[in-house]
Formats: sequence, structure tokens, C-alpha cells
Amino acid sequence: LEKSHAMETDAVYCNTAKVKDPYLKDLSYSGDGTEKNPKRFELIVKETDWEIVAKGPAPKGAKMKALSYNGQLPGPIIRVVEGDWIEVKVINQLPKKPSSSIEGAITTDTSVHFHGVHAPYKMDGVPPLTQPFIKSGESFTHSFQVEVGSGVFMYHSHVDTEVQIGRGLYGAFIVEPKEQDAKPCDREYLMVISDGEGTFLLNGKAFPSTALGSNPSNLIKVKQGEQILLRMVDITASDTFHTMHPHGHSMKVVSKDGHPYDGPTIDTLFLSSGERYDLVMIADADRADGKALWAFHCHILPHLTNPDKETEYLNMGGMVTLIAYE
Repeated sequence: LEKSHAMETDAVYCNTAKVKDPYLKDLSYSGDGTEKNPKRFELIVKETDWEIVAKGPAPKGAKMKALSYNGQLPGPIIRVVEGDWIEVKVINQLPKKPSSSIEGAITTDTSVHFHGVHAPYKMDGVPPLTQPFIKSGESFTHSFQVEVGSGVFMYHSHVDTEVQIGRGLYGAFIVEPKEQDAKPCDREYLMVISDGEGTFLLNGKAFPSTALGSNPSNLIKVKQGEQILLRMVDITASDTFHTMHPHGHSMKVVSKDGHPYDGPTIDTLFLSSGERYDLVMIADADRADGKALWAFHCHILPHLTNPDKETEYLNMGGMVTLIAYE
């Protein structure tokens, strides 16, 4: 009870962090964000061979033919500041006809929608309503001012969505505060929840590749007493929901869908596709002499297994990562 009460009072509101997410990386840009010199980003849509699980007996979904932004899953983080003027050029390098390896695809036309960002109508990315389809070999440039508040949003395709989103055309769009209204958290970790090839993914990977090996997608490294800003994005293509649960820790909700929110302190977060949350977690769990690896996973049990279930971790796969004390 004493520890729970401490979490309620000690987890201060923060909407930015000193150290940004180390895995997905920010998309580079030119310009300074003014109307005359907007920040200019470039997204390249292409097919990519993507590895879901890197070690252990290969499950059915160990590799997939993905559709990607800039060759990665999820796409790179588009990080801006409140009030920035931006241009995002989307270049379609998909083949003219759907590849036979992209099951169910009906077109290689595409688009980008900035989910929750409230771009102007003609920049909303929903062809043929707001703009033309971006056909193979063509491009489209979105140009607008970011007028929403700070928090985590997302971008994704709005064409043949079950296939294009299900194969990887999505990414995080983070709006940083123009003025610091609170002390920043120590570290930021982004968790993009999705699915692919018969399993569920965190930042494009399934456990154990989320947290172990030479190139993890979401190992949450902490030091005792640090405040961690967790940004969660659900872009699951299937008809489901998730319940994200860290062992040994609680989380305070500080923003919902990019809106500041003095929310509850919880240890399990329910979210569905399209939702985003910012949460603060205090690293105050038992370190076990510095060797602790606390589990963090979806509590819908079929979501934390890989298709063949034959890994050295037996029943652990899919949406499992770890909190590692340094």
C-alpha cells in the first residue's frame, strides 16, 4: 500500500524526456519549422524483407514480405514541435502491380494519413476524397502547420488498409511541447503495437527479438528511481484489443490521444486500434542485485505466443518485452 501511494504522488506529469527512444529513431529533416522554411521530411514506400524473430527455431512468421516506410517496421518517428510548419513528401516505390508475395493486395496505390493530427482537408490522405491516389512512381507532398497539442500520434496508409497497414505502412508521429511546462522524464520508450504473419508485434518484432539479441526493438533499460515516459500506439490491423501489463511496476496516464490527462495510476492498460497513450512509469521495482529482467506484455494470452510456440522461452512470444535495470 505504501508503494502504491508513493506512485500516486511521486509520478509527476511530463510530456517529453531527456533521452529519446533509442530503437526506432527520428526521421531526419531540413528546415527550421517556420512558414517560410518548413521542416521537410521524406517517406519512401517500398517492399522490404522483414525479420520478425531473429533467434531460436523459426516460427511460421519469422520473416515477412513487408510494405515499409524507408525500409523499416514501423516507419521512422516523425518528431515535430507544437506550431511547426511541415512538409512530408511521400514517394511510392512499390511495383506497378501487387507482388504475389503480398497476399490479398488489390493495388499498389497508396497514401499517408496523419492520425489525430487534424491536418487540413486536402492534406488528410484519404483518396479519392481528399487527394489523388499516390500511384507507383509518383509522389505527394503534405504541407500544413501542426496545431494539435503535444503527445503521441501516428501516420499510416489509407488505401487497401487491411493489407497495407497489416504489412507495415504505419509509424509514430510525436509532437513535442513548444514550452516546457514540467520537468522532463529521464527516458522515452515508444511501443508501437501491431500484428503480422500470425503473431503480434512490438515495434515490428515478436519476443524474444523485442528484448534480446544484438538488435532488440523494445528493451526498456532503466536505472533505479528514473521516471520513464512510455508512449503506446495501437495500430493493430486485426479485430482485437490489448491489455499491456508491466510486472513489478505501475504507470500513471498523463495523456490520451495527444490530450493532457491527469489519469489514474494503473498496472494494466486497455487499448484498441487507433488509440494512443502517454504514461509515466517510475523505475522502483526490486533490482535483484542488478540482474532483474521484469516482463512487460499484453495480458490477452494468445497475444504472447509465436505461431509454432517452439522457442527456448516455451510459452513466451509475440507481445512480450522486458524492463532491464542497469
